[in-house]
Amino acid sequence: MISSGAALAYSDFLWLCCEFSFHLTTRCYWSSRSSRYSGSYWGYWGYWSSRYSGSYWGYGAKGYKGDKGDKGDTGATGSVSTTISKTAHSAGAYDRHFELYSPNSGSANNEVSLRFHQGGVYWGQIRFRNSQFYFTSGHDDSRYIRNQYRGNKRFGISSTGTISTSGLINIGDYAVGQGYMASRTLTLGSLSSNYGGGSGWNNNTAALLECADNTEIAVHDSGTRVASLMYFQGGSTNRITIGRNIGWGTTKIKFDGFVG
Repeated sequence: MISSGAALAYSDFLWLCCEFSFHLTTRCYWSSRSSRYSGSYWGYWGYWSSRYSGSYWGYGAKGYKGDKGDKGDTGATGSVSTTISKTAHSAGAYDRHFELYSPNSGSANNEVSLRFHQGGVYWGQIRFRNSQFYFTSGHDDSRYIRNQYRGNKRFGISSTGTISTSGLINIGDYAVGQGYMASRTLTLGSLSSNYGGGSGWNNNTAALLECADNTEIAVHDSGTRVASLMYFQGGSTNRITIGRNIGWGTTKIKFDGFVG
């Protein structure tokens, strides 16, 4: 109901606009809009006309698109860096910060990989297949030697747990590089060096097995036997036995050369 009088009261005008707006759009935007719409109730119409396709009759038009997300930080070289920010999770948890996913391809030999590429300089991949990681060239399965140097010095791997591989263990400098060694073999030494032959402890004592007193090298003849190649007994015994009975009988020894 509009009150009588020569001038239209402010409250009556608001009531009229809201009533008109309700029938027109089934919505009323008047609550807490006074500061948003240019400081007065007249600003409402400017907001309405710009929001709904040029006039208030345009109700039903698509709403505003959300603001664009922030761009990643610019690195020192001008490239854009990206940060994934997530609290660290507990060791071994069923969680992750980043995942490369593939649906089941039907073969464990098919891999999921991540490539690192600097144009015209290098490229390489970290590949995962058959429950194992591979560090390779960027375009084929050529293997990279991992963590071979720190600065200008070679360094080793120190572990109190299991070191497991189905590949080559190469501590040599020739045969593996020439393709002469199979998977799960061990290569030691260098073509440019000699080992042992000195007296007492020195900086080139020998290729060495260490033990408290006794140690043994054996062969597993799959499904048949374990044969002892060499059994060393230290302490006061100080003896080497070749071909001893390790549980499957003794092993014959044949010399094609001379002894002595």
